[in-house]
Amino acid sequence: MAPRNLRLLVVAYHFPPVNSSGAQRPVQMLRYLPRFGVDVSVLTRGYERTGLASEVNVVRIYDTNSRGRHKALHYPLRVLQRTARTLGAATSWHGVWAWGVKRNAAALLRHTRPDVILSSYPPIETLEIGLFLSRQAGASLVADFRDGLLFEPIEQEMLRSTRTRARYRDVEERIARDAAGILTVSDPISDYFRTKYGHRAVMTLPNGFDPEERWIDPTPAELDPHKFNIVYTGRLEMSEKGRRASSFLAAVAQLVADSPLVGERLRIHLLGEFSGAELASLSPLVERGIVRVHGFVERERSLGFQRAANLLLLVASSGKASVVTGKLFEYLASGRPILGVTRGTAAERIILETGAGYVVDPADSTAIRATLERAVADPDFLGSLRRRDEEIEKYSRPRQMEVLASFLRDVVDASTNAG
Repeated sequence: MAPRNLRLLVVAYHFPPVNSSGAQRPVQMLRYLPRFGVDVSVLTRGYERTGLASEVNVVRIYDTNSRGRHKALHYPLRVLQRTARTLGAATSWHGVWAWGVKRNAAALLRHTRPDVILSSYPPIETLEIGLFLSRQAGASLVADFRDGLLFEPIEQEMLRSTRTRARYRDVEERIARDAAGILTVSDPISDYFRTKYGHRAVMTLPNGFDPEERWIDPTPAELDPHKFNIVYTGRLEMSEKGRRASSFLAAVAQLVADSPLVGERLRIHLLGEFSGAELASLSPLVERGIVRVHGFVERERSLGFQRAANLLLLVASSGKASVVTGKLFEYLASGRPILGVTRGTAAERIILETGAGYVVDPADSTAIRATLERAVADPDFLGSLRRRDEEIEKYSRPRQMEVLASFLRDVVDASTNAG
């Protein structure tokens, strides 16, 4: 008789309807892991209070949010949390959600009956919930780090509080001790857990692309196919402190000032959410028609812009070895050339290993300008790239989920045998 499917509960705060690259990782687990013998349920947040079984394979627990009438509680609570943290408290952004999960833990575990629990960080509450639920259910725990917690931390502002840093250190040490497996998005984070804690069951599973995902092509009014179109999708510093496109934009401004022909042909499309300061810095180029800010669009339209681009812009904070943004893998799937403005990151390594584009140092405005000028003026420059399809295929979600399914079985088997 064939063995039954493994039952996996994924704890993921970021999940649709949130439209972000971080939400795509649990989405692809839910979509593809059942093909490889793993039945998946996702525990996430909800905007309204609903029953545990209101969605198939998705359990939503209410968290305060900024939608409609919920603002009356959400924003005062945020101010209170920030003030308390400034005074030294270890406050939690998503404490209401975490409390709701623990309050409903018994019913939640009866509903999902997990053999293994996978907690996807950030935020910190997912790891704490994973530790709690794995004990309650007697299930194996896998901690999934989409960013570093204490190693090259994504939450630097939170860690300014001494008590919050102590809380994070305690959680990381408990994960290293109690988690049967550790999953990360990049080798530097994996190496950190192997070296610092001696954890043996650590695997790197980078983000990836969905080859079956659909897209909507932009109209000629949105993206003129007769121009040289550079497309950037996502956020900048609103997503990660230190991620700035200022050097790129300065190079663009200088280039179009010196070369009217380039300015006539070049168009830069920004899709996503940008801060007031970022929009202000863009205004001179927007007024000249060089830059178009499209704002937030649905995912299918964002993918369509990527596939219609002549060049895709990637901006990643330099100096952090683990940094690789989710949009890089969407870019790889599009088949369009990539210009990576980054240095010393996993994103740089992937672009070069796959032959998918060029990488320039964010501090070298001369190199940025020269690369842009060649890309716009010389059709053979981008055409000379040699994409390595076999390397790119490693980031296909179905292939990755097959590897993950095997890892999860090994983790559960090892835990069972140890017990």
